Amino acid sequence: MKTVKIFAMGGTIACIHDEKTGGLIPTISGDDLVKAIPQLANVCNVDVVDVSSEPSARITPQKMLHLSKLINNTLKDTNISGAIVTHGTDTLEETAFFLNLCINSNKPVCVTGAMRSSGEICPDGALNIYNACRTVISEEAQGLGTLVVFNEFIFTAQDVAKTHSSNIATFQSQWGPLGYADNDKVIFKRRTIPEQTFNPKRVDFNVPIIKLYTDMDESILDFIISKNINGIIIEAFGRGNMSNLLVPYIDKLISKNIPIIISTRTYGRVLDVYSYDGGLGHIIHKGVIPANELSSAKARLKLLVALGQGLTIEEIKKIFA
Repeated sequence: MKTVKIFAMGGTIACIHDEKTGGLIPTISGDDLVKAIPQLANVCNVDVVDVSSEPSARITPQKMLHLSKLINNTLKDTNISGAIVTHGTDTLEETAFFLNLCINSNKPVCVTGAMRSSGEICPDGALNIYNACRTVISEEAQGLGTLVVFNEFIFTAQDVAKTHSSNIATFQSQWGPLGYADNDKVIFKRRTIPEQTFNPKRVDFNVPIIKLYTDMDESILDFIISKNINGIIIEAFGRGNMSNLLVPYIDKLISKNIPIIISTRTYGRVLDVYSYDGGLGHIIHKGVIPANELSSAKARLKLLVALGQGLTIEEIKKIFA
């Protein structure tokens, strides 16, 4: 029987109702999560490591880097078939994407969690862990990068997103799932192209995200430029467009040799189809870097990893392309 390593990172899946505060607090250990699923004994051997017991709103890129190193070292063990991370859903897609960038192994890694705590009606955490274990030991999961297993569906970390604040079907992708966990077996319906992997030495860079909105006060960018930033993500309109009033600030950032990544507030790919003053077709010639289809949060993580590996701006342009 195959052996799977589970890295417990807290979150709703590890929460119980606290009488004193009247709310949920993550206190359940990884071992207790596994003990509550006796059916796992028929699927695989499980070894659990408690990494964190925090809500995922507290997870930082530095903690993601630490987790990726733990998993990379674990997957070198020939006795380990793959890894599972139990995680809070608020930042689950970000940790999954970070691992996708930094795990250097063909062995499957699955990230899962829960939208309902163990004390609520019909909690979903146990089934999600069970299906993640079934997925991670599947031969078809080999070489697909980091996966998100949730609500019986299997998603790739590149394009999965949390789309609802409370519904158990919150994780979705504009391209749909890669497959699903049925009663009798795990079924994959399509493949994906894994991301390039990186080995950053550090990720503690100052890279803010600026979300554009109508009638935006451009002095916000003045304030950002006054700070010691290492890069910036601009979540722009539509295909990657912005007001012409912001273009001078783009020039200032470019003159400081600061990488500027342009993402979109919507689903889809940014593209230089509009050449008016402020359109991506105009500012791309100044040296901004399109994020392709990545969300602003994922684009930020990719830039942090690139900076941590010491890539030049030209090299950063290539990895985003």
